[in-house]
Amino acid sequence: MYSKVSVIAMIAPSPDWFVGVDSIELCGNDGEWKDSISVISLPAWDAGTDSGTTFAGGNVETMPQDVVKKVTADGTELTTVNDFAKISFVKYTAAAHSISGGVSVCLSVAFLAILRFLY
Repeated sequence: MYSKVSVIAMIAPSPDWFVGVDSIELCGNDGEWKDSISVISLPAWDAGTDSGTTFAGGNVETMPQDVVKKVTADGTELTTVNDFAKISFVKYTAAAHSISGGVSVCLSVAFLAILRFLY
């Protein structure tokens, strides 16, 4: 069973800033789908492919590419910035219904990802 989700979203207009989550478990310890996943705070990340010094700076390709790192207020690891976005997951279960020819269709489970940018 595939019970984990990963999501990534670009922070435009920056060509290489993004937010995301990796391998969030959607099932509980009992093996059942969770009804929801609480809000998860997301920092902004810099993919290291653009050397612009500001969020909306022009495209200045980084060669060689830098490492992926959290975005900080002054570009150093010594400062922090507030979380850039929040994400939560809510289980959606559709009721079974019939389509032509008496065939029943039922979506067993899906999750709605709610991504909210804070800025």
